[in-house]
Amino acid sequence: MHSAAPSGSGGADLVVGTVDLSAPRVTFPVMVPLMGLAPYRPALVMGFLISIGGLTESTARGAWEALQAYIWASEQPAPSATDLPPVRSAHPRSPVHKATRLASPPPSFPTDFVRVLRGQLQMPPPSGLPGRWVWGGSIHKANAAIPLLGVLVGYPDPTRAEALGLLLQLLCHKYPTVRRETALQLAGVLDEMSDEAADILTVDTNWTSPDKALLKTRQQRLIQLLLNPAPAAPPAPTCTQ
Repeated sequence: MHSAAPSGSGGADLVVGTVDLSAPRVTFPVMVPLMGLAPYRPALVMGFLISIGGLTESTARGAWEALQAYIWASEQPAPSATDLPPVRSAHPRSPVHKATRLASPPPSFPTDFVRVLRGQLQMPPPSGLPGRWVWGGSIHKANAAIPLLGVLVGYPDPTRAEALGLLLQLLCHKYPTVRRETALQLAGVLDEMSDEAADILTVDTNWTSPDKALLKTRQQRLIQLLLNPAPAAPPAPTCTQ
């Protein structure tokens, strides 16, 4: 981490001292506030995705819980200066509780986070979300990103639009398991959608099928239904006496 830290960013001071960085329950809560610093964000997002998609349960769970808590904190009011703990502490357990309060995420963090995810997954710019068959990089990073994007779909726009757009793009990922998990995630997190969209996601489409033309057609229809829905028809005029 120190070798990759941008010079003069000041972030390294947050991870020194008595912190045991070999323990996942300590490492991830200490590291995640550094995502508030733009120079650190791409490397940290990549590291967290690799950890969440890893095989070690304690590592995957620790990374997921710390990252989800930090994203959620972006909607909470920032702590006052008197509430902020010191950066360093002699107590070996205190960094776990204190690091998550070292800095509040900037309000734009959820949207910025989705955009960094797009880069880490090697996804093309949305620009109309054409039904292209995309490579999307590592299958492990893609599968780790899917539940994170599902959480972010619950945020207001522009975060919701960015997260939903990226999930819809993942429906044309080259790996069948990524396509399947994306469809399941969309079906699970979208509370309000038409019966047609629900059927495409869960019943009418085998997202592991090699039929690219069919899957692109289904993806495009979902984009129309979920991302660019037709405006509601105006109410019928009523006669007045």
